[in-house]
Amino acid sequence: MANPNIRRRKKALASVEDSKEYNLILQDVARAAGEEAIIEAKVLKIPVTYLSGSQVIKKFPDGKIEVIKQLLKAKSSKVLRKGTVLHARKG
Repeated sequence: MANPNIRRRKKALASVEDSKEYNLILQDVARAAGEEAIIEAKVLKIPVTYLSGSQVIKKFPDGKIEVIKQLLKAKSSKVLRKGTVLHARKG
């Protein structure tokens, strides 16, 4: 028999997904996870890689900053409307 706590968590997550604040909740969770990862990286003295504007940056524990890549703006001729389904093929 499944754990009742797991069922409760799934039910709670489903109610969040249906809420109007879903995107805000996801942003908050992602931001908190990112901040926690940065703190852990500092403690472990490993570099952190992040996106700043159109640059991929690697920041080292000693404060040194290295630009790994300058990203180019993507050009797209397709305009997708909300609800558009994209299909992908393997290989």
